[in-house]
Amino acid sequence: ISYGATDTQLSDRLLYPYFFRTVQDDRTHHAAIVKMLKFFGWNWVGIITSEDESGERELRELSQELTSHGICIEYTITMPDKKDKGKYKDMNIIEKATSQVLITCGSCAEFCAYMIYNSLTILKNITLLINMSWLYALTFWKFGILIDGSLTFTASINVISKIKIEFNNVNPVNRPKDPLLEDLWIRFFQCNSPNHDKNEFHTTVNRKTLHNCTGRERFKDIISISHDSQPYFVVYAVYAMALALHRMYLSSHVDHRELNAGKYNYKHKVNI
Repeated sequence: ISYGATDTQLSDRLLYPYFFRTVQDDRTHHAAIVKMLKFFGWNWVGIITSEDESGERELRELSQELTSHGICIEYTITMPDKKDKGKYKDMNIIEKATSQVLITCGSCAEFCAYMIYNSLTILKNITLLINMSWLYALTFWKFGILIDGSLTFTASINVISKIKIEFNNVNPVNRPKDPLLEDLWIRFFQCNSPNHDKNEFHTTVNRKTLHNCTGRERFKDIISISHDSQPYFVVYAVYAMALALHRMYLSSHVDHRELNAGKYNYKHKVNI
């Protein structure tokens, strides 16, 4: 059960009969993009996508959706997941283009985020339509400045009671042996960890100076529980799996004679 995979190929029940998700696929997102473009009267756009299989597939599907509604694509740019100095020249296409709307699709790795950040001057007069994977990536790499003035879609969420309280109580003091929290505190709070290899890696790769922390820093300072839909999708996925396992457990302890007696009723039945 995925809380973030949006690839339309995963909706193929023949290929992936045991895959489920708590988010909508890219096809729904593409339809929403078309409605937004139509609403503002934008019919001349550019597209930027990741240089991988999923990026190519989403570009193909998005292009078909746009052209079928009379929206023309002026240019497309692909972004690699590794450093490629030659790709910086591709950003000049945006500066020379006449379209004022740029749609993102596919995924955005660290180099992609840096490349976009270094192109702020080029993008200052461009309206970005950012998909969720790019939104999370740019937020993770702390390039929130790119999001200002841009447009994106977020899923509507239902409030899960006490989730804020639970998140706020999560920290390394309460969970000293949690490796995920250790990584999060290194990444977002620049905290030293007991693992010297991790400290050295973070200092070398991210060029950040680490310091000693109390371990009581607030988890809510990392993500916005109130406005971010992803934590809720994670909770829904966990609940769905837990409920399925619970029902499987109960079914293994049911007296089948009671089933035949009609004690348990099901909406859908198969007659053999």
